[in-house]
Amino acid sequence: MERWLVVLSLLLVWPVRAQLVPLWPLPVPDTSADNAFGVAVALGVDRAVVGASGVHGCGPASGAVYVYERQGEVWRLAAVLQPDDCAPGRHFGRAVALDGDRILAVAAGQPYRTEVADAAYVFERKVGGHWQQTARLTAPSGVNTGAFGAAVALEGTRAVVSTWGDPAHQRPGAAYVFAQQPDGRWVLEATLTDTLAPRGPWPGGAVVLSGNVIALAAPSYRYDRPSAVLLFVRRSDGTWEHDTTFTGVRDFNPALALARGELLVGERLGGVRSGGRVRHYRRQADGRWRLVGTLAPPQPYPNGGFGAALAFDGRWALISGFDEQLGLDFNVDQVVYVFMRTADRWCFWRRIDPGEKAFGAALSLHGDRALVSVPREGAPGAAYLIPLDAARCRREP
Repeated sequence: MERWLVVLSLLLVWPVRAQLVPLWPLPVPDTSADNAFGVAVALGVDRAVVGASGVHGCGPASGAVYVYERQGEVWRLAAVLQPDDCAPGRHFGRAVALDGDRILAVAAGQPYRTEVADAAYVFERKVGGHWQQTARLTAPSGVNTGAFGAAVALEGTRAVVSTWGDPAHQRPGAAYVFAQQPDGRWVLEATLTDTLAPRGPWPGGAVVLSGNVIALAAPSYRYDRPSAVLLFVRRSDGTWEHDTTFTGVRDFNPALALARGELLVGERLGGVRSGGRVRHYRRQADGRWRLVGTLAPPQPYPNGGFGAALAFDGRWALISGFDEQLGLDFNVDQVVYVFMRTADRWCFWRRIDPGEKAFGAALSLHGDRALVSVPREGAPGAAYLIPLDAARCRREP
């Protein structure tokens, strides 16, 4: 028994290795089962944020957000965030975003509910290092666009929060754009939505922001119907306008990633034998968007779900999918495929597979470092920091 305790303690300190890729676990303060630690993650220069919507902070499933900061080569827990109106069942931390000394986090219950009682919270790091809630963002009163808080995006003094929309096609979803004023207040800047057809797909779900561009998913919520992606552009007068729609996306609820005028769109049902693929779009000098390529797993598997989650920073791309399980006729473990772009060519870097079915549920990138989570069922979740070495990039797995 003592021997196994020693082995366990070493695993908490030393990196777990999968295919020679070191996975450095962040410390998990709450080790209760089903804490949903890692349901959402965000990574900055020397800061990492992990949502844990199942944590029993001020009551069952009230949720929490953990903030880690790097000190030398060691990452330490710097803060535990909870909203001022913390309450049981709020699932705070279901979605998170990070930009410098500002964090945006959502308290959101189950998707597709009829009531709209959820909220997004802005936290800012003050002098002395403590974090303070500075805003509570909600959907406008009297407007029913589905449950608030499906996804969030944050850049500078602009925050975006999407709704879940409605798979029954009774109301369209939306993305709400908030802007911080000089006096510190956050005000609603725009409501982004569009109905593409009488029965959808309608906006809702994934949303991403980069500069003056916002991409919003329009899920079909059905395996036999394609989804779409809406792009909105902020004009010189400050207004947001619908710019482009990508249709025929073979995914019932597509994942998105956007960086400096380049967009990745996940298609879990696309590609060879429906193994999944990722579309790569680039905005041209004339403002039009063009499909410039696709990413696919080096060895596609039927119904492999490649493209389930994405992270992209213009150079590196992280893509979640499933890997073949030897001896089984179905896929169990989820893996993360890492690609790196050199000039206009993508090269495959590594498939990271520690043997867990929820590995890669949430992804984030910054520089040559990745943050990958595993929000386990019936056990505490985990989040791993992974160094990315460009020198090891190769074209074949």
